[in-house]
Amino acid sequence: MSDSLKIAIIGDYNFTYNSHHATNLSLDHASDFLEIEINYYWIKINEAIQYKPIYFDQFDGIWLAPGPFQNPFFLNGIFKLLLEHKSPVLVTGEAFKTLIEFLIAINQLNPYSEKLISENLVAGNSFER
Repeated sequence: MSDSLKIAIIGDYNFTYNSHHATNLSLDHASDFLEIEINYYWIKINEAIQYKPIYFDQFDGIWLAPGPFQNPFFLNGIFKLLLEHKSPVLVTGEAFKTLIEFLIAINQLNPYSEKLISENLVAGNSFER
């Protein structure tokens, strides 16, 4: 195994979101714990969709970061690209629901268009005590 990893983080990085800080901190923690160098690069989703699949060959893995996203429209294109690429991929946050809906649609698993995934029962982005 190599002594370093190169990870592409696809998401619209915003320093004001705790989830984005947590993403960076988790990779830093893994780097310290495993005693390997982890280099990670944030790529905006509207930029990632424009790259050819060969661009992602330089990375050891791809992380689809938690949202929010500036334009979630691009997520379906990202999913298509990642499914064709065959790299290890980690999908976190609200993108996971969109991935499930994408897989259901492309595999035609819901021919009668029933509601398969319920909406979050909590209003807003956080729980209250």
